[in-house]
This record gives sequence, structure tokens and C-alpha cells, in this order.
Amino acid sequence: MKLLLPDSFDDIILEDYQKFKKLDSTLGNYLDLVFSLFTKIDIEDVVNVPEKDYNEILNHIYNALQQQGEFKRLVTIDSIELGVIPDFNKITAGEYTDLVTYSSKEKDGYNPQLNRLIAVMFRPVKSKDNSNNYKIEKYNGTEEHLHLINKLPMSLVMGSLVLFFDFVEKIRKSYPKVYGGGTSEGAVALRYFEEWGFYASLYEIVSGNYFELKKLEEENIHRVHGFLSIRNHNNKLKAELMKPKK
Repeated sequence: MKLLLPDSFDDIILEDYQKFKKLDSTLGNYLDLVFSLFTKIDIEDVVNVPEKDYNEILNHIYNALQQQGEFKRLVTIDSIELGVIPDFNKITAGEYTDLVTYSSKEKDGYNPQLNRLIAVMFRPVKSKDNSNNYKIEKYNGTEEHLHLINKLPMSLVMGSLVLFFDFVEKIRKSYPKVYGGGTSEGAVALRYFEEWGFYASLYEIVSGNYFELKKLEEENIHRVHGFLSIRNHNNKLKAELMKPKK
């Protein structure tokens, strides 16, 4: 039987990678489970693989897990073309909120919501021109195309994560009045942000009004951060003015 082994993240899909990260490495048959996962040989049959072949294949698998592969902005899965967000500067507050929320679920190197995080970024392509400029479908949650995202190559997953985390870093540097820019107030803001996510900021803006919240989620993320910057600046100014004079 000829095995189709992965050579890099190009050949490893998100669903299998998640299964790999979820495996308990303290189990006595952990390596057999890894072997079975990536070779598709039933776990009961792994014992029949000659030791030399077993070791060579296992080394090949672990080497593949270290090879990043090639990032592409467009990919076709099950005859449906998907594209990563073309310009993160144009995302809505709702998209940003879900991205931040799903990205915060990682613990000990495993994020059970990784597929949903990627599903916010990779969505079906709505239109495309001859120069490969494209538009993706409007964000409406992740459920509809999650089954496609589970089949996405890890090279595209990792590449899109780089784009997202680079954008988050730029956002935090661009709006120090929101994130504090290294001040003690900023440290408090970041702890609050990590605990409740960006959703809490939106909730506060609309004073908990659900219908206004849904409208706010459609606003551009930079407009929302601009408003938060002005609000925080005004609140700080008011606090300074209210301090008793010495």
C-alpha cells in the first residue's frame, strides 16, 4: 500500500492539525496515534508496520510539521473558491470582535476555536477580476462555511494568522488612548480586553442596547477605535479637572 505522506503544511489540513494538537502526549501510544492520524492507517494496524518503516515515516511526519509551506490568498475547496480578507483596514467592528474573541481561546498551544477564527478571515469569493482582485462575502458568522475551513491547508491557516496578528499589533500602536501605550492605565485596559474581548467595548458604547449594538458591529473598526480614543481622552480630561486643587 502506497502512503500519501505530508511534506509540509501545504499537505496538512486544519482538521487533522487540530486533532494532532489535541492528542495527549503523555499517553503510552501517543506516537502511534500521531502515525495513524497522518498516514490514515487504523490505530489497530500500526503495530504491523515494520519498525524501520515506522521510524522513517514518523520522522517524515514531524519534519513536515516544521515546514511552513506556501501562503496563498485564494484557494478552492470542494469547488468553492475562498479568499482571505483583502484589506484588514476595511473590516467591521463585528468582524474584529469575533477575530479577537476566537483568538483568545488558545491554551497550552491548542485553540479549540481556531477553525472559527480562520472562518472569519477566509470566506467564499463573491467576485474577482482578471488581475485577481477579489471581494469576499459579507461576514455573517462562521457556521455556513466551517466545513470548508476544516479542509484548509495549514500553510494558509498560519499565513492568515500572521496577517491578523500583525493587524492587531498595528491597531494597538495606532490607538494608544484605547490600549494605553505602555502606561499603567494601558495595562488595566489590556487585562480588561483579554478577559472580556472587544465586545465589552462595543457594549459599553451603546449602553447595552442590543439593536444599537448590531448597528455598531457594521461600523468600520478604525471609526470605532477613533470614537473610543476621543471618549477615553475626554474621560481622562474630566478626571483631571475634577481633582482637588493643591
